[in-house]
Formats: sequence, C-alpha cells, structure tokens
Amino acid sequence: MKKEFPQPIKCDDCEKTYFPCGWCSRCEGNYYITRFDQWTTGNSELDELIRESQKFSNAPSDIIVYIPFENIVSISAITDKVTKIIWPEGPRRRWDTRNEVWVGTGPYDSVMKRLTNKNKLCADFIRQIWSHRKCMRNPSISDVVGLTVDDEDNILVVVRREKRNLHGFIESEKGVLSVETIVALGWDIIGALNNIHSHGLVHRNLHSGNILVDTDDDENYGGYHSAVISDLGFYGSPEKETDISYERRYVYGVLPFVAPEVLRGNEHTAKSDIYSFGMILWTMLSGEVPWRNEHFNAKLARSIVEGSRPDCPLFTPPFLYEIVQNCWEPDPNNRPTSEELNKRFEIIESAIHDDFDEVEIYGQQVNADNERKRWAAHNSCAQKNYKIQALSSLSSTRIQIVEN
Repeated sequence: MKKEFPQPIKCDDCEKTYFPCGWCSRCEGNYYITRFDQWTTGNSELDELIRESQKFSNAPSDIIVYIPFENIVSISAITDKVTKIIWPEGPRRRWDTRNEVWVGTGPYDSVMKRLTNKNKLCADFIRQIWSHRKCMRNPSISDVVGLTVDDEDNILVVVRREKRNLHGFIESEKGVLSVETIVALGWDIIGALNNIHSHGLVHRNLHSGNILVDTDDDENYGGYHSAVISDLGFYGSPEKETDISYERRYVYGVLPFVAPEVLRGNEHTAKSDIYSFGMILWTMLSGEVPWRNEHFNAKLARSIVEGSRPDCPLFTPPFLYEIVQNCWEPDPNNRPTSEELNKRFEIIESAIHDDFDEVEIYGQQVNADNERKRWAAHNSCAQKNYKIQALSSLSSTRIQIVEN
C-alpha cells in the first residue's frame, strides 16, 4: 500500500511552507547559519558539506552537525577504526512542544568511524558523501548524524547505531534463520537498495557486514526484525591517491560480495549491487560466509570471474534460491533490477502472511522452516558456532583486478 504523507503547512514565524513535523527549512536554516562561525573541522570542503546540509533541509534527519570531540563519551572499541560511543546531547530531532523549539535527543547511542587525517581527505570522497545524503530519509538506510575531529586531527563520522550487524544477528540465532525472517530482512534491504538506485546512485560496497539488524521484542508481535543498510557513501579510500596507476589495478570491498565484472576492473553499477544482494541472501540462508574455507585472494577472485558460485544451502525454498541465482547471473544485464526484486519480495511477504492465492510459496516456506528447525535441533551449538565464526572477521580490503 502506498503511504500517504500529510501536506506541508505554513510556518507562523516566516510564513513559508514547512513540513507537518514542525520543521521549517527557512527558519531552521537560519538557526544554523548564525552559528557557522562557532566551529570548523579544519577542512574547508568538509565544512561546506556540513553547512550545505544545514542550510537546505526538509527534515531534522537531513542535517549533519559538527560535534566537538570533547562532547563525545567513548564506550568501547569495536575495531581499530570503529568505536561505540554516547553523544550526551544527541542530534537536534525532538520537538519540545512546551517551548516550541527543536532540542537534542540525547543521550544518543551511536557508532563513531575513523576516516582519515583531515589534511588527507579526498575531495571526491566528500562529494560522494554529499551525493548520498538525498537517500538518508529512508528508514532502512542508516544515516550520518555528525562529524568530529579527534586530538590527532582524524576525521570521524558519527552514525546511528542499531543493536548489531547481520553477523551478530546470525550468531545470536545460532546460524539458523527462519525463512520468514530472511524474507522480512531481505525485503528491508532490497527496498532500501531500490531507494538508492531510484536516485541514480550505487552503494558499491554492499556486504553482510554493513547490514544492521534491530529487533522489536514486543510480545504482541513475537519479535519483529528489521534491517538497515549502512556505510552508504563511504566506498573506497577516503585519502588522496598519489599513485593513480597503482589505484587502477585494485578494487575495494569484501571479496565474496564483489561482482565478477567489478573484479575485472569495470565500474560499479546498480547491477553489481544486485549481485552483492544475492550473496547477502545466500549468507542468511546458509548462516555462513560464502567460500568460508577459501583464502580471499587472487585465486578466488579469478574463480568468481570464471563463474564459480557457492552451492545451494540446505533447506532453501525454491522461490528464494531462484532469486539468488538470478542475482548471480554472469551477465549483469540479465540480473533483475532492485525495483523488480522489491515487488517480488512484496508478493512473497504477502504469500507468507495473508495471501492464500500464493499457496505454492506458502507451502515451500512452511516446509523449509520445519526442516531448518529439525536440523538445528540435531546439531550442536559448537558445530554451528564454528560454522559462522568467520563472519565477524570480514572487512573491506583492496582486491587486485583480474586480468584477462
């Protein structure tokens, strides 16, 4: 069903149109403009990115702010570049009805990611972040809320944090997800990807590590899982390249999720994102990393280019494996679009829950889930934990292009 949004109304202060949430682009833009001289990241292009988001915004979620580093409370390191934090003030997204002003939503549970030294930040990388801002209002795309600079002049980006990534979620389920859950998460992911592609943009680094999963533990709904795409606009190295010929010999990503045409040196496209989505579906169906027993090296890259794909996971319903295979087509032109897949998942979701005309899909889902439950009951936790332990070690790296 298509969502109906309330019509914008007129602001009492400036008599210009503003959105029903109380956000007036003109008034709020002026609020931030008067504070431009109170901060700087030390990088003029990055300053301009932040200021542009503040001057022209249609909602609180469109805003990026500069956060003084001393205002952030570090909690624990997740990796050498990612830290779990608390931002006491939080983004200015809550409407104070008594005083009729926007206030912070803190304390705000977030993740802070280190990019690079502010003097090495590439202008193209900044423009890439800016171009992806237009997608951030989709609830299935994790948004950037602010930027900061630490004591060593490193640029750090602060993003909304869900409870765990897809790896952690699979581990919490002991490596076995129900088909119903896979369909729900898959629909969230492809819906967000369709939003990205509809803006003429490409994610370019889609893999299971940057899919975040949250769970609503409301007993009335039996625990509802939702997925969010993160790291949108943060593809490749943020630093200025000094050796262009060296850079052209490599692509950047997590090898099992990189499309074969990209491994050959071709540009990322919406269809290469679709290949990555197929691998994410396979990961949820199998509970493991594709080619987990292989070294992620030039030999595996060549094997992928030559047509190698993982085997069909146990107890996979045909309607889902057909989608996976379609996403893996060697010729990108033969892969479905994100819009086509989004419609397909809508049909599947409906068939599972309330469309009794799609009895074949419903029957396949029930049979697959029964088999998956029986398999899980007869396999030890130790075996399943061993099966998925490699998930947490995935990270994006440079991959050498496969020459013909």
